[in-house]
Amino acid sequence: QNLEIELQAQLSTKSSLENSLAEAEARYSCLLQQIQGQINSVEEELGNIRCEMEGQSQEYKMLLG
Repeated sequence: QNLEIELQAQLSTKSSLENSLAEAEARYSCLLQQIQGQINSVEEELGNIRCEMEGQSQEYKMLLG
């Protein structure tokens, strides 16, 4: 009888912990997607800036030449 009660308590604890883990995984997955989106935007902006700098560098060389 006592072992059965203890088993049920342990199973309940396990289930609760699994639910908490699933919620944490979902939350962090969402955060990871948001951060990845920000990284992609910054990388795109950096690429645009590099292109602009290259164009300005070529203009500058032409003006000097």
